[in-house]
Amino acid sequence: MDNLRQFLEEDPACSLWEYLAASSKPIMIYGMGDGAQKIIAVLEKKGIEYRDIFASDGFVRGHSFLGKRVKSFSEIKEEYTDFIILVAFASRQADTMKMLHELAEKYELYAPDVNVSGDYTEVFDSEYYNIHCDELYEALNMFEECDREIFLRTIDFKLSGKLKYLSKIDELVKPPYTRFCTGIIKDYTDLGAYNGDTMKIAVETYPNLSRAVLMEPDEKNFKKLCSYVETLNIPVSIHNCAAWNRECEMTVHMGFGMNTTLGNIGNGMQKKKDKIIKALPPDAVCERADLIKYDVEGSEYEALEGSKRLITNCRPVLIVSVYHNNNDLIRLSALIKSYGPYKLYLSRKPCIPAWELEIVAVDDKYSIQGEENV
Repeated sequence: MDNLRQFLEEDPACSLWEYLAASSKPIMIYGMGDGAQKIIAVLEKKGIEYRDIFASDGFVRGHSFLGKRVKSFSEIKEEYTDFIILVAFASRQADTMKMLHELAEKYELYAPDVNVSGDYTEVFDSEYYNIHCDELYEALNMFEECDREIFLRTIDFKLSGKLKYLSKIDELVKPPYTRFCTGIIKDYTDLGAYNGDTMKIAVETYPNLSRAVLMEPDEKNFKKLCSYVETLNIPVSIHNCAAWNRECEMTVHMGFGMNTTLGNIGNGMQKKKDKIIKALPPDAVCERADLIKYDVEGSEYEALEGSKRLITNCRPVLIVSVYHNNNDLIRLSALIKSYGPYKLYLSRKPCIPAWELEIVAVDDKYSIQGEENV
C-alpha cells in the first residue's frame, strides 16, 4: 500500500520522464558539460528524442556538443514557437537561479533530477517511486514533524523537475546551526573540508570551538586548506585522504561539474583526471567529536559506517549531505537512526537542482529546548 502518495502534490504515476516520453513538443537541452551528458544519456535510454542544445546568448561561440551545434536561446525562440527546456547545469549563484525562475514563468522549463554519484541513469521516475515508496514513507517518518514537508516537496521536485518546489523548500528550511546548541560544540570534524570554506564557517558559528579534524582528498584543495589552517589559533589535524569505511585506495573522479565524485560513476563518464587516493575511516583519525560534517561526494554512507565508534561513543551532531544519489534519503536516514535515538531535521542552501540538501541529526545532549527552535 502506497501511504506516501496522499501527502504529495505530484502524481507519481506521471513523473517528468513519463511526461517527456508522451509529449509531442520539441525538447531543448539548456547547457553543456557533464549535466547535459547525463540527461541526454537518460533520454536516449528511455527512447526520448531531444531536438537541440542551446546556451545563453552571450556564451555561444560556434562550438558543438555531442555532435550538435550549440545554438543561442535567441535562435531557439526564432525556430520554435512551443518547446520544453531541460536545464542541464547546476547553479548556486543567486543571479542565475533568479534567471531560471523567471524563465520558468515564461516557458515550459524543468530541471531533471539525476544522480551526482552512482548510476546516473537510475532516475526518480514512476518505476523508481513504485519500487521505493514504502521505504520513502518509512524515511519520511524518521524526520521530525516540522521538517517533513521539506522531505515531501523534495520528492515532488524529484518526480517533476519543477522549480516551484525548490522555492517552497527554501521558504521552509532553517540553517543547520539553529537545530542544536552551538555553544557546546568544541571538537569539530569535517570530512570534506575542501579549501577551508566550511571550517571558516565553523569558526564563526561555534564560539567555543577548540579543536578540529579535517579530511580533504584533492591535492590542490588540500594545499589551500593547509594555508588557511595556518591562520587559526586552535589545534587542527588535517589529512589528505577521503573518508570511507576502511583503509584502502580508491578512485576519485575530478571535474564533474560542481562536484568531485568518489567510486562508481557509470559507463561513459570516466575522465582523464581520475586519480588514485588514500581513504581512511574517520574512526582512525579522530578521537572524539561534538559535530561531524559529511559532504564527501557520494560516499556518505561508507563514511558514516567508518564513524561508528565516534558516533556511538560521543553522540555528536551529524550534518550529512543527502543529495548525491536518489537512495540517500532512504539509506542515510536509516543508518543514522540505527546508531541511536537521533532527531532528524533537513536543511538546504539554495541551489538548482535539489543539491545541498542535508540531514541534521541531533542527540538530546545537544538539543535546544523550546518550540521557538523547532
